[in-house]
Formats: sequence, structure tokens, C-alpha cells
Amino acid sequence: MKQGYIFGALLMAFGVTADASTIYSYKGANFEFFVGDSESIPGGYDAGMSISLSFELASPIPANAVMTDFSNSLVTFFISDGRSVRTSLGPDDAFDVLVSTDASGLPSTWQVLGSFWDGTPLADGSVLRTLHMSKLGGPSVDEVKISLCGAGCPINGSIVASELAQSFSDGTWTVTPSAVPIPSAVFLLSSALGAIGLARKYTS
Repeated sequence: MKQGYIFGALLMAFGVTADASTIYSYKGANFEFFVGDSESIPGGYDAGMSISLSFELASPIPANAVMTDFSNSLVTFFISDGRSVRTSLGPDDAFDVLVSTDASGLPSTWQVLGSFWDGTPLADGSVLRTLHMSKLGGPSVDEVKISLCGAGCPINGSIVASELAQSFSDGTWTVTPSAVPIPSAVFLLSSALGAIGLARKYTS
């Protein structure tokens, strides 16, 4: 009887699992090609910069998934082009993530598209940042572009200046399961210890 209480307590502590979220992180290769008017846009891209991306999903992407759209399933995300960081979307921003995975669940092909505004969209002097990441059977493509807009840009084409940076070398992905929250683990362990104490009391 005593052993049964102890076994049950151990199950409470270690046999209960919760669905853990999963973080997918991408580190792009450094930019290699540069086009545009860096003098009109403060702070240029350089060969020491690259795209860094991470996003969190409530559950891992299944192995051998085929170009599945996770744009509306992101719990959190982080993206940097070396000059700016985004962790949320404005009302006129867009961020689309499509991923295929290999047999181990690691992204094997992907297409990530983003557009982010600094300032009031379409206003004179606003800045539009666009991002394109893809690997669709050929080499990886990482591309970022900054456009300094005139009134109505980009709908009527009034782009005052722009700068583009590209890389065509493969980046790397890592997949990290989120840790079980510490408070939950402590609660389960304390419950187990309490159950063991009761088992000893009533069987002694």
C-alpha cells in the first residue's frame, strides 16, 4: 500500500506533461550585395549585417509538412535586418510565414515575407521596410529593402530613395522546445513530496 502511494506521487510529479510551445530561429548569412541610395537613408546596410528571425508556435510543426502557412499561428516573433527590430505588427504591416519541414521537423524550404512601416503609411517622408526570405529548391535568398517615400508611396510609385541588401548563401535554423514553466514543476514536486509524507504517516 505504501509503495502504491509513493508510485502515484511520482506519477503526479513526473508523469504529467503539458504541451510546450516551440521556438524556430533563423540566422541568415551576412549580406553580400548592395544596391541603392544609402546616402539619402540614414545608416546603411553593410557586410556585417544579416537577417535574424525567430517565431514561437504553440506546438511544433509536424515532420514532413509541406509549405504550411503559420502566419496566423505565431505566439510571438522577433525579426531583425541588422538595422531595426520588430516584435509586433502595426495595422498596416504584414508578416507571412510558410514552412516545409524534413523528417526531423527542421525547416527545409520556406518563404517569409514582411512589410513594416516607420511613420504614417503612404505619408510623405514615411519609411517602408520590406523583407523576403526564401529557399524553394534552390539557393537561399535573403533580401531586405528600405524605401523612403513621397506622398502616396508605394501605390503611386513616389519612392524618393531606396536601399536593398541581399544574400544568396544558406542560413541556419534551430528548433528549441520551450521549457516547462518553473512554477508548475515546483507545484508538482511539492505535491508529490506531500503525498509521500502522507503515505509514510498512515502506513507507519
